[in-house]
Amino acid sequence: NTNGSLSGFFTEEGQSKLRLVGESYGVIDFTPFADNPDDAATGIYNWGKRGFTFSVTFKTDLHPFNNGSVFSIADYFDDGTLEQGIHVGLEDVIWKYVDAGITYTVSCKIQQNVVTALDFVVDQDNKELKIFVNGVLNVAREITSDFRWYSQSKMYLACSNVNNVIKDFSDVEFYEMNMFMAPLNDFQVVINSMNSRARASLLSSGSIDFAQYNTWKQNNFFTASGANSLLWDNANGEYANLYFNDLINQGVHIPVVFVNCSGSGFTKDVYEKINADTGIWYEGCSMQYYEPSNKTTVSTDDVSIAIQGTSSTGYRSKNVDIRFNKGRDSGKPELFRPKASWFPENQF
Repeated sequence: NTNGSLSGFFTEEGQSKLRLVGESYGVIDFTPFADNPDDAATGIYNWGKRGFTFSVTFKTDLHPFNNGSVFSIADYFDDGTLEQGIHVGLEDVIWKYVDAGITYTVSCKIQQNVVTALDFVVDQDNKELKIFVNGVLNVAREITSDFRWYSQSKMYLACSNVNNVIKDFSDVEFYEMNMFMAPLNDFQVVINSMNSRARASLLSSGSIDFAQYNTWKQNNFFTASGANSLLWDNANGEYANLYFNDLINQGVHIPVVFVNCSGSGFTKDVYEKINADTGIWYEGCSMQYYEPSNKTTVSTDDVSIAIQGTSSTGYRSKNVDIRFNKGRDSGKPELFRPKASWFPENQF
């Protein structure tokens, strides 16, 4: 539904894109999450049962409101609220699904007028559901073998189809869309995200901005000479054994904190326990901190750690408190407080 002048498929300064403005919108005639039985003869499957990765790269215009829709592949109740599926608004990403008979909702934030690569991943082998924003993991949840996502909806671009009513139009440029009938691992998501953003942020000559691309690689602990990660062992498909000095010797551009809990009793099982005990301080830890702004490293061997009493205790990954047992000024215990700019909710 485009006019070919203000909206449609365009190439500007070597940049190919689909631009949708006003009340123009797009429909992808594809229902990968319909309640279909697996049928090898026709190739029709419910992707949610098998695992998948769904990746979209886009940039919205700056709107005076935030209730527009970037894209949606979702079903809605009669009152217009989300029943199941993915709805990406101008500033909010919402994913609603059913797992073991219970309906769950996960969400994260995005920003208007910024090139954004979103990756939605369901990994049935490792029982994980993830949302990545520009290659950064923003949402992770454990799922069971009874995870399902049934949605009869097609995919709608720059609008929502709420019970056959097209609404919530927004002005969006789409650069890339990839659908994989398999879950990408974290390394593959980062590579895919960096490549998609690079192709969506070309120089005026139409060429890749390799200076920016190399910065992204450094920020993701990639070597400057190629797509090799210090965090991910691509040969074996697993996370690498990485040491603090390995990171800081690479001149990484973000702060690095390493807490060694050997001998403290704070083990992997303690950390991953569902409904873990809170308020128990595990003493005898050491800590190293690297500050990239001045390439300085500080360390201490008198640190304690405890699981923080928040809603995260119900998940495998937890929030923790880190305590200096002898504060710098008072000599009394003081909590380690990361800079506000470190937190994902403050990146926008």
